[in-house]
Amino acid sequence: SDSEIHPVEDPNPQVTSAVVRRALLAAQNSLATSGAISAVDRVHTDIHRYVESICDENNIKYGKDTSITSLYKLLRENHPKIKSISNNSPEIDRIFKALSTIIDSINTLRNHYSVAHPNDNLLDDGEAILVINSIRTIMHFLDSVVNK
Repeated sequence: SDSEIHPVEDPNPQVTSAVVRRALLAAQNSLATSGAISAVDRVHTDIHRYVESICDENNIKYGKDTSITSLYKLLRENHPKIKSISNNSPEIDRIFKALSTIIDSINTLRNHYSVAHPNDNLLDDGEAILVINSIRTIMHFLDSVVNK
């Protein structure tokens, strides 16, 4: 129907690794075959692995079990291109910081309202698409910044 919510286009990041490519493919397959709620965990893995790849390519150090929220903060504070954009516009910096809150919320939703763990209460399809679209939008944006 016309009111159906559609996913944002799957990202094709420039900075990537074999692990990220596999994760992106798994998320796309999960979305196509099992639906949005099943893909939430996969796209969460996508962004986690992708941000790790950007950190790795830029020698930004992090621990083995660093959360996605902490990794994103490390990028914001240490990646030269991201820092320069944030420094040039206070409004863009506010958006970067707001995205941290979104990433943190997505992390909680993935852990407590998706099929990543045995949860009784699951996101509905519209909410799951919102999570997927948010992650994909953040990935598209990061890719455009780090590859300028």
